[in-house]
Parts: sequence; C-alpha cells; structure tokens
Amino acid sequence: MLQQGDLDGALENYLRALEITRECYGEKHPETAARYNDVGAALESKSELDRALEHLWKGLQIQVETLGDRHPGVGDSCNNVGAVLWQQGRLDESLEYHTRALEIRVEALGDSHPDTALSFGNVGVIFERQGHFSEAVQHQQRALEIRLRVLGDHHSETAASCINVAIALERMGKTQEALDNFRQASQILQASVGNKHPWASQARHHIRRCEAAVKKGS
Repeated sequence: MLQQGDLDGALENYLRALEITRECYGEKHPETAARYNDVGAALESKSELDRALEHLWKGLQIQVETLGDRHPGVGDSCNNVGAVLWQQGRLDESLEYHTRALEIRVEALGDSHPDTALSFGNVGVIFERQGHFSEAVQHQQRALEIRLRVLGDHHSETAASCINVAIALERMGKTQEALDNFRQASQILQASVGNKHPWASQARHHIRRCEAAVKKGS
C-alpha cells in the first residue's frame, strides 16, 4: 500500500502488524524492531517526522539490544534515522547517524557494496551543506568509485555520484573539475534514462552554469 500511495491504509496495516508482532514475540525481538521501522517509514512518507523518528529510534534501540551494534540491519536503521533528521534540518545529528551507518556498512558489507556507496554519499552531502567541501569531495569520490566498480559507468546512481562530486567541487571554486564531472554525469544519464528525463535536464543546467563561469573566468 505504501508503494501504491495509500499512506493512511499502509500506516493502519503497519500499526496492526506491530501490535500483533509485539503480542507474539514481545518487545525485545528483531521482528518487533522491523515493524517499528515499517511504521516509521509510513509516518515519514506522511511527513509526520517527529512520530516517524520516535518509531525509528525505538526500532534501532531494539536492534542494537538483540542483534548487536555492528549488524547490517543496525546500519540500515541508522541510515533511516539520519534521513529523517536531515529532513528536519538537524544536520549535526544526521551526520552522526549517517557516519555510524557508514562505519557499520564498511565493516559488515565491505567497500564494494551499493549500500556502502550510499552511506559515503549521504555523509558527503551533509559535509557539503555544512561547508566542509574537502571532506564532501572525499566522501562523494569514494561513493563514485564504488558505484563505478559495482554498477558500472552506465547507471543512473553512478551519474548521481558524479553530480554530487561536481557540486562539492564547484562549491570549492574548482569550476573546471566540476564541469568535467557534470559532463560525465550527463553522458551517463543520456545512456541510462534518456535525454528527456528530468535528471538529464538538470545535468545540462549544471553544465551551462559551469561553462558560463569558466568562460567568465578565462
């Protein structure tokens, strides 16, 4: 139901599933944690971020107690908590949880996994928003390296990493390097999602802006 857009129906079902799971397994069980996370995701989709965070935190706490603090599921939950905190504008707290997710994923999944790339990218985006551009570039480049290795150079997520690298480089004043990455992203997007896709249009907009800046600076 959540994927079909019936948010109220999905939330009602998830709340009922949580109630049943608590009755069957008790509060301190991984299945109960999973149901808390489902409720949290439904609430996030409804933009009820405080309630979402409450349920996601509860799910995370149970996972840590039942699975240990280095389990991949804990990394996923840290990522989800970090995403809600990001939406609330709580960047320092979001960075804490995304960094924790990254550490767990590197340890549990290795540095050649799409989820690890996602966490490098998430941390990089927060660094960029905080004005820590060098750290942002480092993390986005790691995400890009992983996606090139795992997904290849014709995948939309690889293009997304190129764009994230480029944005951080542009914020650092490295406009030509940013332009090169925007162009690479544009080529990938044309091959993967087509020239008319909004992402491809956005990449071309970035290219025009950087080309103008390079021309002005020459």
